[in-house]
Formats: sequence, C-alpha cells, structure tokens
Amino acid sequence: MQISLYNTIKDVEKDYKEDLNNILLDSLDSHIAWYHLLDQHLPNYEPLYFVGIKNEKLVALGTGYNVQRLDLLQYLPPRIKKILSFLNKLKINPFKFNVVFLTNPMSGEKGIRVAHQVLLDEFISEITDYIYTNIKPASIFVNNISDANVNSYSKTYNRIPFYPNTVLELDFNSFEDYLKHLKKKKRWDARNKMKLLNEYGCDVVIYRNSEINNYEEVFQLYKNTSNHNEEVSNVINYNQQTFNNMNELPDCYKWIYVTYKNQLVGFALLFEENEALVFKHVGLDYKHSYDCFAYFNLFYIAIQYGISKGYKKMYCGSTTYETKKRIGCSLIPNHAFISFKSKFLSGFAKRILQKNFSKS
Repeated sequence: MQISLYNTIKDVEKDYKEDLNNILLDSLDSHIAWYHLLDQHLPNYEPLYFVGIKNEKLVALGTGYNVQRLDLLQYLPPRIKKILSFLNKLKINPFKFNVVFLTNPMSGEKGIRVAHQVLLDEFISEITDYIYTNIKPASIFVNNISDANVNSYSKTYNRIPFYPNTVLELDFNSFEDYLKHLKKKKRWDARNKMKLLNEYGCDVVIYRNSEINNYEEVFQLYKNTSNHNEEVSNVINYNQQTFNNMNELPDCYKWIYVTYKNQLVGFALLFEENEALVFKHVGLDYKHSYDCFAYFNLFYIAIQYGISKGYKKMYCGSTTYETKKRIGCSLIPNHAFISFKSKFLSGFAKRILQKNFSKS
C-alpha cells in the first residue's frame, strides 16, 4: 500500500473525490464541512490527511493533526501538575514534545477508515512507518477505537484507557414515550426542569445553520463552558475566527438556542449523521442558564427533536457523565493507543496516561 500525505481535505477531494465519498459515505456532508472549516479557519492547526492507495484507488484514510511541543503536564493529576508547574517558568520542561494525533476532529469519531476491514492492519503499519520517517514526531496517539478493532492496533501500539463516549437510544414513538422509559425519579426530574425553564420565561428555538449570524455571541458562551470544563484536556481549541466562519457549514448542522429576554443564555450545536444526531458543543452564560437549568433542557430539547425526526440514537460526548446517565445515556467503551520512538519516554508517559485516564 502506498501512503500519501495531504494538508487539506480539499486536495484529497481533488484527487480522489469518488473514493473519498465511498469511505465517508455515512457521514460525508457533516465531516467534509468540518474538515474544511478547521483547515481554513483554525489558527495554529496542522491538519494531516493520510491516504492509502492500492491500484491507483484510495482504499484507506487517516485523519489527524500535528501538535508541536505538546505539554504532557496537562494530563497529570492536579496535585502533581502543581508541583511540576515550575518547569514551565524555568523553560526547561522535559515533558513537551511533538505528537501526531490520528483522530477525527469531530471528537467522538474514529480517525482511520478503510474501504475493507482486511486492509486495516496493513494501513496501520504503513501509516506508522510513514509518520515516524517523514514527520518525525516523538509520539503517535490514536483514539476512539472500538472493541472490534483493538487487536489490530495492539500489534503496533501500547493500549491505554480512554474516556468512553455516551449514546442515547431514540427508538421511541414520542417524547412522552421517552419520559415513560425513564425511572420514576428521573422522569419527575426531567418534567420539573422543563417546567422551571418555562416558568423562568425562557424561549427555545431550533435553527438551521444558515438561519443564524450571531457567532460572536455564541463563541462567548462556548468559551465560558470550555473554561469551566476541566474534565478533559482539549488539544483543539476553537477561537472567534473559527466561529465566525461557521456560516460555511451546511444545514445538517442545527443550533438550539435558549434565550431570556432576547438574550442568548445557552446553546447546543447538533449535527445530523445518517440515522443519528451528534450533540457536539454547548455554551452557557452561567447566570440565567444556571437558574433555568438550561444545560439539562438543551438535552431534552435535542431528544424531542431527534425523536420527532426519526433518528435512532444521539451521541452525547465524553464529559459530564452523571448528567448523561440521568437522561438515559449508556457508555460506549473507547480505547486509545500510543507509541513512542524513545523506550524511556514510552514507559514513563504510558504510566502517566494510564493513571490519569483510568479515573474517567
């Protein structure tokens, strides 16, 4: 298998559009649009698109990005992180090194896709050799690996625990049926929170992406929530420029707005993928949103929307697990794999990551 590297998805489309369409068949519109957005409008982002070619056809695709001098300290437990924080001040932090992430910037999605499952082992081996030979990172990190593919990655990489994803089945005739499916206490809690949202005087609207233009306001709420969430260290951090250009996204992206007296106090960004909804981003003002339980209600509204449109399930991400269990989500096992060129670094980093992620 021949490996080629591209730095934008647009260039991959130019050379292999039909084959790319076949590999991304279940998520073409939503994924391609997000790749375009990040390739063009996320500063300091180094996208990587690895293409596996056989008989002049694209048979495998690896998406990812290169991170220069990633600080491993951010993945340490808070107490150890505090003790070692002086290293950054002295500018002698030995825990910073270059890492290639083989992942999907859509968060919970896999970063490696193959036209036929029998090609997976070969592609993993070839792409690993290509990365270490040509990009020369200290490490390669692969995540969002399902149980079915664990053995393929174990041949080349060290396995570490990782944050599970969450999914809610939406196979209900109505939202009322969904509520009846919940246990009595959770059902009462859901009805009460929806009642409190209404009594607070909030309005709720679901918009197609082409119907909104207040991306600056949306970004401020996103930043609020990102700053409040310390559960997961984010490698990709969106900025105002990224949000300003979200008007380029297609209408398979939907926005739930919760407003109070015409002021946006909470939002959720959803995208539609085949027979599923994906609950991608949330933003809150942490003032009115707290009093009206906007966070919970964004999920309830998304659930109502998903059921009414006939979606089979909704993926809800890998944070705030207690909230998601409360609305009925189940956990999806998720695996990550890592390799290092240095054996010393491999053993040290593996212990740190295992200790940190095993707490999730």
